[in-house]
Amino acid sequence: MAGKQYKVKLSDGIELGPVDADTLKSWYEGGTIKKDSQVLAVGTKQWKRLMDAVSIDRWQMPEPAGHKGGKKAAGAEKRKEPVFKEPPQRWRTYLASGLFVLAAAGTGYLAFFPQLWLASLRLVYWPEIALVLLALGLSLARGWEPARMLVRTLVLLATFALFPLAGILWVEGVRGAGLLVLACAWLLGSGFFALLARARQTPLVTTACVLLILAGAGGIAYFGVLQQHGGAGAAAAAR
Repeated sequence: MAGKQYKVKLSDGIELGPVDADTLKSWYEGGTIKKDSQVLAVGTKQWKRLMDAVSIDRWQMPEPAGHKGGKKAAGAEKRKEPVFKEPPQRWRTYLASGLFVLAAAGTGYLAFFPQLWLASLRLVYWPEIALVLLALGLSLARGWEPARMLVRTLVLLATFALFPLAGILWVEGVRGAGLLVLACAWLLGSGFFALLARARQTPLVTTACVLLILAGAGGIAYFGVLQQHGGAGAAAAAR
């Protein structure tokens, strides 16, 4: 049984794990799961009761509620609270993965046609940015928790790096659309950072995160590509 991993399905349908047998024991003795809780051994397809999946004969039975009176019972009840954290919503990680891949595709397009981009930001390293975005998206494709944490940290660092970059561009004389592109990039990064949060989100909050990402991407495209070509077309028509 050593080293074997299990998933646990709680009464409300939430699945936890994979965890080892020692974690199962701590949850059982703490009252989080019961002997008839559904358990699935990793690598198998059949859910079983805890008492059928592992040997719990030597595990300590959880104390029934109200067994001890007064403050002592209250203190014991606090110690028996669940020791696990609520699992993340992995579907949000998959959603972020797809959005990163789409962002990489758009950035890759600019890498092949840099003449379409805003002149003041034309020296941006588009191929490298496209590869980084693609790597971030692919790292999230399996929904792994360490990858989510790493990508969220990198997004936070990149988003804050936009502030000193804006200062450098300001000193170099970049104004107007160039700075608006950076502001939209900040919205984009903020949306990804919120979407990749561990805490469970309501559909409304997740929708707001996605809209923030789309708004940032749309702003980058508008101020970086569409606006300048629209202005150039109007000037040509005037001539």
